[in-house]
Amino acid sequence: MKFRTLPIISILIFNISFGAPKINLKKYKKKGRSLSLSFVSLSEKSDSIHLNENKPMVLASVSKIFSLYYALSILGGEYRFQTELKYTGNIKDGTLKGDLYLIGSGDPYLTSFNINTLLFHTKKFGISKIEGQLIFDHSALKEHSKVSDLGLGDQPDNSSYGALNAEFNRFQFWNRSLQVSPPLSHIKIKRQKKVIAYGAKFVSSKSPQDSEVWIRQEKYKHRRKSTLPTRKPALFTAHYFEYMAKLDGLTFSKVLSGKVPVLAKSIYIHESPPLYELAKLALEYSNNMFTELQALKAAQEGSDNKITTEQAASKMKNWFKNEFPKQQWKHSSFVNASGLTVKNFTNTLLLSNFLSLISNKSFQQVNFQSLLSLSGNSGWLAKRLDRAETIMRVKAKTGSLDFVSNIAGYVTAKSGKKYAFSILMSDEKRRKLLNGSPTKKMTQVRRPAAKWSVAAKEVQNRILTEFIKRN
Repeated sequence: MKFRTLPIISILIFNISFGAPKINLKKYKKKGRSLSLSFVSLSEKSDSIHLNENKPMVLASVSKIFSLYYALSILGGEYRFQTELKYTGNIKDGTLKGDLYLIGSGDPYLTSFNINTLLFHTKKFGISKIEGQLIFDHSALKEHSKVSDLGLGDQPDNSSYGALNAEFNRFQFWNRSLQVSPPLSHIKIKRQKKVIAYGAKFVSSKSPQDSEVWIRQEKYKHRRKSTLPTRKPALFTAHYFEYMAKLDGLTFSKVLSGKVPVLAKSIYIHESPPLYELAKLALEYSNNMFTELQALKAAQEGSDNKITTEQAASKMKNWFKNEFPKQQWKHSSFVNASGLTVKNFTNTLLLSNFLSLISNKSFQQVNFQSLLSLSGNSGWLAKRLDRAETIMRVKAKTGSLDFVSNIAGYVTAKSGKKYAFSILMSDEKRRKLLNGSPTKKMTQVRRPAAKWSVAAKEVQNRILTEFIKRN
């Protein structure tokens, strides 16, 4: 395969140190851009190659490698989130004369299927009518209205999260009628001609505690149907439950937030898949909400105090410093678990060394490596490195923001030797221009970001392909 010259990606070379591995890094040299990489043998310490390995680089979603390893280590691979239904009052002739309680613990994977299961067990318990309220208890975790302030604010991957979450905390609606799908009564979409946030098609608006309002900016073109993140996850989950209950013949006099009484009786407890499966999903599909909730739950384990995502990230870093004291964590920063931020950073030397140290770590018989995507086979690598000489030789996590593109994991060379590796790339100047609240100038800066990303991935593919062939 002949690779074309890529004028967009350029590299600042500060230091190159060669061990046994072979790769010609000079051909990737361009001025004005940043690239850092490290390949570290899993069997021989001296068998390594580095480029700008001490330079701090934005991690983006590669952060999830650290966060999910931390969550699995603290909670264990078999840990399961629980969502419970309880009731107060009495049940007579199929009628509950009292309130139904929906209690969450942070399950990131509560779907309509699971809600149907909760409703099935409600009826199986002998309740066919409810003369009372639906009260949702989301006191187990601090609720976050979004993962990050980074970006436009209307991206579905920048969702809210807390003790109660349903259907990835996202909803759809028809742009012509502004009808929410499913028709949840607490969400309103309004039109506005005046631009209040450049680049964003939708803007979350202040709203009363029991409702959620989004503004659709008429200046921008809209598809037939749009997807938005809810900013009130517990309220959203409760109304999702209410709507599905109504379809099943159960109605409530009111839906409101509250704490479950000590004397409330249990109806049914739904358990999430085991944590190792949730971690795999978070890594394979790079789900930010999944990752934040697993790390938040881990950081709060053993404490009754609710903490923020930033506090959880700080606890996580301190844990790593204690568990891996020989690594230089002072050159790393974490403010959240998912990597949807420019404030999570480290260098490739630490990242690749860390990957090499955990290469044999397993959780409930599941090796951590197996949670990563396979080149040419799964996740974000399904369509990358899919030729005969590279397919399934790379297990990795990718990470990207506008003008940031990363990949890190494990690679099996042609010789059969295995390496931990990380390749982190960025256009620091243009990335910096996109930090902060959206402006008209940012819209112009952002336009070539997609093209830059394609070129960056191609450079990464070329480096990995050459490494595999020559080693």
